[in-house]
Amino acid sequence: MAAIFAVFALIFGFGCRSSAYD
Repeated sequence: MAAIFAVFALIFGFGCRSSAYD
């Protein structure tokens, strides 16, 4: 369960960063 949450957090983090940089 924690692993899934970590993956989601990672994807969300990358998405936010990409959006911010864009």
